[in-house]
Amino acid sequence: MKLLGRWFAGLISDRFFRSVGILVGGTAAAHLITMATLPIATRLYRPADFAILAFVTSASSIISAAACLRFDIAIPIPRDDREAVNCLALAIFWTVVTTLLLAVLAVMMSGQIAQLFHRSDYAPYLWLVPVMVCSMGVYSSLQYWFVRRGQFSTIASNRVLQTSSSAATQIILGMSQFAPTGLLLGVAANWLVGSVGLSVRFLRRDTSLLSTVSRSMMVNVFIAQRRFPIFSAPEALLNSASIFVPIVFISIFANGPESGFIMLAMQVMQAPMALVGSAVANVYFAEAPAQFRANRLGEFTDQIFSRLLRSGVGPLAFAGFVAPVTFSLIFGTEWTRAGELVSWMTPWFIMQFLSSPLSTSLLVTSHQSTAFVLQLFGFIVRIGAVLAAFLTAPSLVGEVYALSGLLFYAVYLVVVLAIASNGIRSLRREFVRSTPIVLSWILAGFAANVALATLFSLRG
Repeated sequence: MKLLGRWFAGLISDRFFRSVGILVGGTAAAHLITMATLPIATRLYRPADFAILAFVTSASSIISAAACLRFDIAIPIPRDDREAVNCLALAIFWTVVTTLLLAVLAVMMSGQIAQLFHRSDYAPYLWLVPVMVCSMGVYSSLQYWFVRRGQFSTIASNRVLQTSSSAATQIILGMSQFAPTGLLLGVAANWLVGSVGLSVRFLRRDTSLLSTVSRSMMVNVFIAQRRFPIFSAPEALLNSASIFVPIVFISIFANGPESGFIMLAMQVMQAPMALVGSAVANVYFAEAPAQFRANRLGEFTDQIFSRLLRSGVGPLAFAGFVAPVTFSLIFGTEWTRAGELVSWMTPWFIMQFLSSPLSTSLLVTSHQSTAFVLQLFGFIVRIGAVLAAFLTAPSLVGEVYALSGLLFYAVYLVVVLAIASNGIRSLRREFVRSTPIVLSWILAGFAANVALATLFSLRG
């Protein structure tokens, strides 16, 4: 107990951990709202409605990943606030340009685009793609501005507002029988409210910096940060495409609402990942440039990797064990398949949880080209695996998609650690220290699975 007390006291006094704690608190509240809403949403909307949601959000996520030309992620890096605010202006400018192009396509060619994907029933909902891309791009740009400022409480409180708006929209419109429109508008409301909320806070606190924005300065910043549009934007596009293009293919070609099951499985598993992983990623990226300049990035990366091992791997493994038994109880009997997919996806999400927060080290160390090659590898592996599954074993396409994610993120983690960590000896020590904690979660998950399966079979 004394050792546990010292460990906890050390965490509280650690500035990095306090920053993560602020984001985790806001993210936890946001995801509690999401998790409370999902059992209601799965009863108001059908798996087929979630399949349409999967298609629209996948298309929006693919495009939004590079809509800013990755100037959003460059915002925390410059030392000078004037350069950073011009970087913010560049990110929003390119988001608006992308949105206008998409809006023209949505107005003039939505029917043709839907027919191209053999889904003419999706045409009435394609107008939401430019709306979501714009709000996602603006939100990402402003979020990185507040990451730069270290104002994590602003990001946290805004997330609660976003999720509350999304949940209220989905439930109210679902009860009014606006399906699947209510489901889609709920997701759009999440990003719209988020971008408006951060915009208002930015204008209240940093309006004076807008006077330093100029065309000449934006051009200078574009040239100085050109590695981001050249390497990081294609890398982000490939990363997003490797995740969501297979879902688009599954929406088009699979018999039944398989993409809807995958969407629910990903939403549920993203909750614990976002609870810690996204918070760590934001704080890590805020501090990594300074650590790199001080030649301490390796030590810093090893510390964060250790915390990720201890905090997230065990709970994710536990969730993977109990998901098949609990999904039908929580979300309804229609969603049993989603619980099975969670178990298959768990190893993938563990590797993603460990690698994604540290992946920005590739940007800080100017390894954008390496990140691009990694994402190209992932794009080929994941799309190739899904297409091969459709040709040879269509009934297993969900499982194959999950295994391809595991392969990609395992390779990604190895490369990131090879570049950013202090070496294999340090990593081995962290693995040994974390093993008892992870094994305890695995044993608890296995026992819970057996107990719940026995209980439900007795009731049946």
